[in-house]
Amino acid sequence: MPIQLSGSKGDTCKMLSGILNNDERAAAALANAVYQPVLMENNPHIGDIGLLDVNAEGLAVWIDPIDNTGAYVAGYTGRLSATGVFDDGLQCVTVIIGVFDQSTGLPVVGVINQPFFYHEEKQKWSGKCTWGVAYENCFCNSLGTGLSQRSIPVLSKDSASPQNNAVVLSHSEVPAVVQALAGHEFTVQYATGAGYKLLCVIEQVACAYIVSKSSTFKWDLCAPHAILCSMGGNVLSLSKAVKQLPCHSQVVQYKCPDVKGLSVGQMWRNEGGVVAYGNSETLQAVIAAVQEVVG
Repeated sequence: MPIQLSGSKGDTCKMLSGILNNDERAAAALANAVYQPVLMENNPHIGDIGLLDVNAEGLAVWIDPIDNTGAYVAGYTGRLSATGVFDDGLQCVTVIIGVFDQSTGLPVVGVINQPFFYHEEKQKWSGKCTWGVAYENCFCNSLGTGLSQRSIPVLSKDSASPQNNAVVLSHSEVPAVVQALAGHEFTVQYATGAGYKLLCVIEQVACAYIVSKSSTFKWDLCAPHAILCSMGGNVLSLSKAVKQLPCHSQVVQYKCPDVKGLSVGQMWRNEGGVVAYGNSETLQAVIAAVQEVVG
């Protein structure tokens, strides 16, 4: 069903009421939320993007309006681990908007919003927005760690900081992968929400994110993938990466399904799992740890 927002809150409310079985109260609440002014702090790195010659017709968008829906519905506050990762809760909920190049299938722009980033007791939540651009010769992001902005620090398995050895996983990750990582001196950290786990790698509170199952989808990865690319990282197919490193065909792409013939609900999944990382040294160390247990 097409939904079109007009310049009038009243018209939008009327349209939503028709969709919601004439529930005018719910329609009014949604309309008020849509037209509420959005206030964001000026990011000092937005000027690093410069003027780009963009062919908008050659771009397409993947959107996940609520990643980690379960935590959003439950509505409880998560717990912060010693490595700086929330294991669950509203802090792990994200809104993900990713743009990819239709000719290459590769991500070029990513925006991740954390609407429940921080709050004081009995106060409203404050959100946080993270963005990145990896388009042509522009590699910038809101963190100031883009390749066009400065050289990023190298994270390695042997770093003195314990958080740099953290690999973030889903709670449902197979035990063999967990044991393999722990056996190679990685710290295993669990969290919910694919978008949030990837954000942990972007913010360098984890050095990598691994999921060995085909349980993530294109809309989960496109935006964080673009941000990682802006800072020298990447997202690869895990099942391909454990067989040969590195190879362009291993990079997750967003134009076509990985496997043909799947149902509508499964056709855009990332087949064979994924590995997200901030630099090649981390990738090599992680793959060495899990290559015997991932096939």
